[in-house]
Amino acid sequence: DKSTWIETSRKLYAVNPIYARLVDYFSNLFMWRYVVIPHKLSYKKTAKENKFKELYELMLDVVAGLGLEIKIPLILTQLFIEGGSYFTTYCDEESITIDTITFPSKYCRKVGETQFGTGIIQLDFSYFDSLGLTQAQKQQFLESFTPEIQEGYQAYINDMSNNRWQTLDPHYSSCVLLNEKALPNLIYALGSLLDYEQYGDNELERSNNRLKYIVVHKMPLYQDKLIFETDEVKQIHKSLSKIVNTSDKARLMTTYGEISLQKIGEDETTENKTLANAYKSIFNNVGLNDIVFTGDSAEALKYSVLRDKATVWKYVEQLMNFYNIVVNNYFDFEKYQAEISMLQVSSYTYNDDIQTYRDNATLGIGKLDFMVASGVKQKNIQDRFDLENFLDLTQIVPLQSSYTQTSSDRESQKDASPSDKTSQVKEEEQSNDVKKKKK
Repeated sequence: DKSTWIETSRKLYAVNPIYARLVDYFSNLFMWRYVVIPHKLSYKKTAKENKFKELYELMLDVVAGLGLEIKIPLILTQLFIEGGSYFTTYCDEESITIDTITFPSKYCRKVGETQFGTGIIQLDFSYFDSLGLTQAQKQQFLESFTPEIQEGYQAYINDMSNNRWQTLDPHYSSCVLLNEKALPNLIYALGSLLDYEQYGDNELERSNNRLKYIVVHKMPLYQDKLIFETDEVKQIHKSLSKIVNTSDKARLMTTYGEISLQKIGEDETTENKTLANAYKSIFNNVGLNDIVFTGDSAEALKYSVLRDKATVWKYVEQLMNFYNIVVNNYFDFEKYQAEISMLQVSSYTYNDDIQTYRDNATLGIGKLDFMVASGVKQKNIQDRFDLENFLDLTQIVPLQSSYTQTSSDRESQKDASPSDKTSQVKEEEQSNDVKKKKK
């Protein structure tokens, strides 16, 4: 039953730290750094040409109001827990913000797909009645949605049987699914988690047994006849039990013959790998390389993370297609169209990712990408330049290199005297030596 799977996955995410780590690993694989690019539309010839700066700043404000750094991880978390995430948007033009509102999976279903790869969904409007709100609270809650949903709920009230399921406008609502059935496939780890707990209990019991002993007290015999009578043996057993029972790790057993000491559990001479293999199977059963969590091979980690990034990236692209549609439908940028481009920067491969963008920047392409990938928001780049000029940070002169030199610097080097050029060459060689040592 789909609802049982989803509810089990929710509870497991709430109480089991291993399962929560699996979900959070995928949801926070990237660092959500993006670039906004204005595209000029040739077919809009009547738009004004001198408004580029104004429209560009408007685009940055609108995209900043999306809160992608917060919303995308929340959507991906719901995706991996419930098998699907259904959402709609609401625009507040006064504050220039676009809010993303998610729906529970059991009140939504996917009925189609647009040419942009975004989903077409239907909403069960009985969702608003299931919240247990008063009429006033419900009305206030509905005001946080688009007029389309408010009108749809009114139509549902007028005819509940025919207007319960309604299709939402794909320009402002969409979904992302893990699979066609929208089932949380990470829940398959539940069996391995239960086995792991059982193996843990078994190992604990075996460890405790190795600390316990049985004291065997044998009564002597002579020609197969008892030397002590039964009553005497009983009294001897009671006397010895007072000594043995002082320890909770020992048990007394009285027989006929000599006394010996036996362990309940035997010491193992070989390594027990059952528990370790059971832990690895948790990750293997969900299609992950367990070395990501338990291994120490750098090469295995590298390729495994690259594969996992590709798995998550296809869902990120669906979300970015949707948000590009939303932004350009809510706001009119006249002759331009805003495109949000998410950068593939991951906390697991941060140094390699930054190096890729840095190499592109040295060729004169992608300077903006490099700055944003380094952690500076596109909206704040000009503000940082203005602040550094105000603080006169130009007094801090870095070593001359291809990263710090401008075209005017290189021209001045051409006109410099031979002695100056020699000193500059030496400085560059020293800078290159420092870089090689760092590498």
